[in-house]
Amino acid sequence: MVHYLRFLRTPQIENVSKKAVEITAVAAVTTDLGDSFLSQDVTIIARVVDGTTTHGEVLYSTEVSWKGTMRAVKVNLQCNIRVLGRLVHLHLTTRDTISAHASYGIPAIVDVWSSQFTVKAATRAEPVVERRLQLRSKSQARILEETGDSIARHIWLVVSPIKTCLR
Repeated sequence: MVHYLRFLRTPQIENVSKKAVEITAVAAVTTDLGDSFLSQDVTIIARVVDGTTTHGEVLYSTEVSWKGTMRAVKVNLQCNIRVLGRLVHLHLTTRDTISAHASYGIPAIVDVWSSQFTVKAATRAEPVVERRLQLRSKSQARILEETGDSIARHIWLVVSPIKTCLR
């Protein structure tokens, strides 16, 4: 069964000090309707990614443990103050998901990208996320989705067209 990384609370800037910026979010690993949670342990990779290009540079990364008994996990990233004012995404993924994308396979856990946000005090990313699916044609389907802990969310827009045709 495929599971999805979901933001229950989109990324926000919690603390800004003279040396660091803290980006936090709350996430879950659930089925498509959010009716059941992943019952296995998995390591979630949280990455702050430059938001000015399609395949942005990873600026900061950390790992968060998901335990099979969890319903939610808090993600905290401590970043150098140099990210202040930058446009970024928070990307949540797993090692297996990265491998599946690289081989154009279907991941067991679908990763999630926050909407772009500027790193500044009291900022929160919009409540819309993006799913990026690698296609065998080496193109990418990008799908927007509402966030939150509700079964009312739905996939509602394909951002970039699939550049393949069926024969």
